[in-house]
Amino acid sequence: MPQTTKLTGVQIRRQNEIKLFRYGSNPVLRGTAIIVHERMAYLWTTGFTPRLETYPGREVPNPITVNVVRGDTDIELVLTDLMALTKLNFNSAGFSDGLPVTLRIADLVGEILTAGPVEATAPLPFKFYI
Repeated sequence: MPQTTKLTGVQIRRQNEIKLFRYGSNPVLRGTAIIVHERMAYLWTTGFTPRLETYPGREVPNPITVNVVRGDTDIELVLTDLMALTKLNFNSAGFSDGLPVTLRIADLVGEILTAGPVEATAPLPFKFYI
């Protein structure tokens, strides 16, 4: 029997329309999720971390909006994977910076690619890409 690959399309957006507060002086816990329905949830990828006994941010944490747009994956599995991808950015040694490292790197590469000249010119020398 041939192996098949199961793909899931997930849309992740930053948003600042929803705030969640908890009693006491600490902000919402990192990893808190509100599951709206089986294909949509809000996930706080930043927030108070009990193991560190602190919140490494300056403002009230904002969630990311997670929508499963393709596939049949359980939303809780998607949220678990996103929490793992937001824990540590090995490229910058940044802990819990909010967005999954895969999106953060894609944004940075996109900035580099769009920083070149607009008009048709000869390619830049190789030294500019190192």
